[in-house]
Amino acid sequence: ELAHRGLKRLQDYRVIQQRNGIRDPRTIRAGTNLRIPRRLLRIEPVSARVVALRGDVEIDGKRAAMGMLVNAGHTIRTGAVSFLTMELADTSVLTVPSNSRMEVLSLGKILLTGSVERRFLLRGGRVETQVSPLKNRGDSFEIRTPVATASVRGTRYRVTYQDSATMAGASVLQGAVAVTGDRRDLLLGAGHGVAIDENAMRAPE
Repeated sequence: ELAHRGLKRLQDYRVIQQRNGIRDPRTIRAGTNLRIPRRLLRIEPVSARVVALRGDVEIDGKRAAMGMLVNAGHTIRTGAVSFLTMELADTSVLTVPSNSRMEVLSLGKILLTGSVERRFLLRGGRVETQVSPLKNRGDSFEIRTPVATASVRGTRYRVTYQDSATMAGASVLQGAVAVTGDRRDLLLGAGHGVAIDENAMRAPE
């Protein structure tokens, strides 16, 4: 029943049964926690919409336009003196300023749990976000760079990445952000920022 509702392939229930040591898949005790590989889950795509832009902006190599949809797999590139702002279904907003490149890694609803995941990869430049409070425990909102990840549960923050220096930065305007880099986790509060390179996470300032 769970597999029919939330997996890509019905027969993959056997993978979950084996991984979780379940003898009888038809009698699972209440309160049991199931570990399910993400690759097996059925995810319903969710789109973001362009609500503001200026200058030289491309989405997957095509010139961006007001109202254009942004989906998982798309890459956003902004030129000099340009920007793009997109709004997600939950009214969260992302702004990609000039000379930046960002990939949309995942934008969808996990059908089995109802959780919504939003993951972005900043390849260069900056991104500023205003994230609406996440409704479900499993909801996620992450901005990654090649050297660090920033994730939130309702806040305003900025992430930067300089490819030439392999240096990332996160700064919090409101709320708190969990920053992961250099095998360390840090909870960054409002008014603070941190720099991370491929060798170390520096002290917050």
